[in-house]
Amino acid sequence: MKQLLLIFLIAISYSVTGQVGIGTATPVTDLQVEASTSLGPGEFNGIMVPRVSNIPSPAAPAGTIIYLDTVDGSNPIGFYFSNGSAYQNVTDLSSGTAAFFDSGTTTNATATTSEIFRSGRTRFGNDGVPASVVSIENQGALASEDRTTLSITNRHSSSALSSNTFSINVNNTSSARGNKVGINNEISSSGDGTHIGLNNLTEINSSSSATSYGINNNIDTGSTSAGTIYGIRTVSGNSTSTGVRYGIYSQAINDGSNNAYSGYFSGDRFAIRNEADTDGYELPTVDGSAGQVLTTDGSGNASWGNPIATNTSLNLASYSGGPSGSATPIDNGSYLNLSPTAGNQEFLLPEPTTVPGRMYILRNISNSENAVIYTPNPGGEFYASNSSSSAGFNITMDANSNTKTIYVISDGMNWTFGSYGF
Repeated sequence: MKQLLLIFLIAISYSVTGQVGIGTATPVTDLQVEASTSLGPGEFNGIMVPRVSNIPSPAAPAGTIIYLDTVDGSNPIGFYFSNGSAYQNVTDLSSGTAAFFDSGTTTNATATTSEIFRSGRTRFGNDGVPASVVSIENQGALASEDRTTLSITNRHSSSALSSNTFSINVNNTSSARGNKVGINNEISSSGDGTHIGLNNLTEINSSSSATSYGINNNIDTGSTSAGTIYGIRTVSGNSTSTGVRYGIYSQAINDGSNNAYSGYFSGDRFAIRNEADTDGYELPTVDGSAGQVLTTDGSGNASWGNPIATNTSLNLASYSGGPSGSATPIDNGSYLNLSPTAGNQEFLLPEPTTVPGRMYILRNISNSENAVIYTPNPGGEFYASNSSSSAGFNITMDANSNTKTIYVISDGMNWTFGSYGF
């Protein structure tokens, strides 16, 4: 045995001056180890480097390799090499140069469960220089290649009532002075199939009684901006379009047990305009009286009015007077019986510009109280039929005189009045 050991030591001392081979007689590198093809029990192929339970200090010469077989402080188990001044984990070659860090640190992220971040721009499928922080491009050209650029699925499974979930949550908190956009969506004209800017399918749980929205849009809920604000603005087609165009196409369907509104509008104004926005009218947002119809003043304003009689008979109506400052509006009839009482003597005609050509015959049926007839101020004045001077914004019908019965006619600007002297 001693002779064999001596021969081995002599061979080692001889071979270190040249190339060394283990398992081969013709090494081609400084050290070449060939795997054994016949291993006995407990024998393994491979090279075992020194195993330590602590990172040595000071560090060995650069290039020294060791294996840490127990956790040593913040150093995990694994291979380490010396750079001459310190040992470094081979999976952490130089601190601060990895692609991703553990969140909130500059420690290289190595665990698959780490929350990671990076400060540089990130590009997927794109070798260009993007203007965005994250740039994703699908450069597929074959039918067999992926056609979806980004797929997001929220599989959060908690059924707690307080657990709101979002597939995409976008917050634009920039301070830029230019346009500020939450989502900018552009669909090119390439391809002759159906083009859809936004495809939204929202399914509702049949057992739910909560209010649900296909699109829930809140804009300008807290500012005092004087700028024009659009809740939704749609431009469909152009001046050379030849197909059917819908600005908004809405269909609401249910089983008939409740109202199904294809459109529901709440606001101070409601307007319908032509395609060029050069003509149209504004509808009133208040309910008229029973039997009234919508009429237009020819200047884009529609209002409730009484239908024009189609026969020779007079439409009789009766009114009681109103108190000072709160005259009773006259909105129906053509022959009107007015019943003023003490403290309730006032009546208000429509604005003459809204009822051009309208004529009323007014009779004060009281034998003791005068009736005071007003016209809106501003909005027209009274002119006697035999005078070119204004009589002001009100006239009085005496209880017992030749003005007990009068007529008034709108010329589109003012009211002309006269008395029946029979």
